[in-house]
Amino acid sequence: MWSLTRSDNLIVGIMTLALALGGAGAVYLISSGGGSSSARPEAPDRSEQGGNWPSVIRGRRFLEQGRPDRALSSVMHIRENGPGAGEAMTVAGIALFRLGQPIAARQALEVALHFQPNQPETVLALASLYLMTGDTPRGLIQLQKAATLAPDDPRPWLEMGRIHHDLGESVRAATAFRKALDRDPDLVEARIGELTSLLNSAQVEEATPRIAEALARLPEDPNVLGLAARHAFELGDQPRAAEFSSASLALDPDNVEALLVRARLSHASDRLEEALADLERVTALRPNNLGALQLLGTVQTRLGRAEEAARTMTRHGQAHERALRMNELAMEIASRPDDPGLRWQMGKLAQEGGSTVLARRCYAAALMLDPNYRPALDGLASLGIDPEETPSGAFASALDGGATGPLP
Repeated sequence: MWSLTRSDNLIVGIMTLALALGGAGAVYLISSGGGSSSARPEAPDRSEQGGNWPSVIRGRRFLEQGRPDRALSSVMHIRENGPGAGEAMTVAGIALFRLGQPIAARQALEVALHFQPNQPETVLALASLYLMTGDTPRGLIQLQKAATLAPDDPRPWLEMGRIHHDLGESVRAATAFRKALDRDPDLVEARIGELTSLLNSAQVEEATPRIAEALARLPEDPNVLGLAARHAFELGDQPRAAEFSSASLALDPDNVEALLVRARLSHASDRLEEALADLERVTALRPNNLGALQLLGTVQTRLGRAEEAARTMTRHGQAHERALRMNELAMEIASRPDDPGLRWQMGKLAQEGGSTVLARRCYAAALMLDPNYRPALDGLASLGIDPEETPSGAFASALDGGATGPLP
């Protein structure tokens, strides 16, 4: 699952992922339901009812047993609306997704909600499929519907926060993450997302009580400590920034927020070799972080390393141009959501820039639209993912790690 435990606000192409894939949580929603299980509405007992309900119950049991083929067979005879027909189409949609047929799954879920609109889990699943195929506007509409149908469920708000974050809409992201936390204060990702979004939108003062709350709840979380270091630095409190960055790096030596803060403190104090070491590490971890690349070039210049500085600024220029092209592709994807070639191009650019996670997801999104799309299959192979012989197998391999359990 895509992590919000870092600050990539310096990357020009931050919106690319959301438009290309609709947010990283999409696979998670349709695969597992995500979030707190206590927030999910209890399914009524239909075992004594007739109509389509026996087929629905059988289909759900097969899904729980990991048999989507049998689940689909249980409901595929249902064609007309009636008691349980909407729920049957939901079973069909989830089964089709797990069988590697996402487009057919989306169509089945659309019919499910036409038959029975009051299915919050189905709305979440449909939102996921819209988002994974690049239809962000319709995905957000479905998430809003899910939030209305299940007002105590944090999952729609968490996913909206992810999407707004990836779109660079930090104010909206912070609001959505806060609503998720109002419903489940233990959602660590929402807490990190809120803090990141507040700082990304220059709401430093507004972040102060949220930072204090996060530190009280998660005093040894390196991501919280790293964000606290950034917050203190932006407030001008260098001693506290140094304290928090040291605490974060003691727990996670590769925490990007803490490394950047320490590098900036070192640069401000003319400890250039120390700043250089931290910035080289940051740019190895985040090769497209424009702010880190720019500061690295500055430090190299001050140290008299002109050739290294020139190479760094070339990297900076290439990353900037790549981000601009990815933003252009994102706009094309929004207008042509069924074109797998655009997602493959996005993945290729991401791979060239060292963003292998984004590349993998873009190739997977292309395969959702066309399981036989050879450039995307080749792209996965170049990342060391050995596509299975069937297209559906290749798709499942690309999305490995997103599924953590059955959707109810």
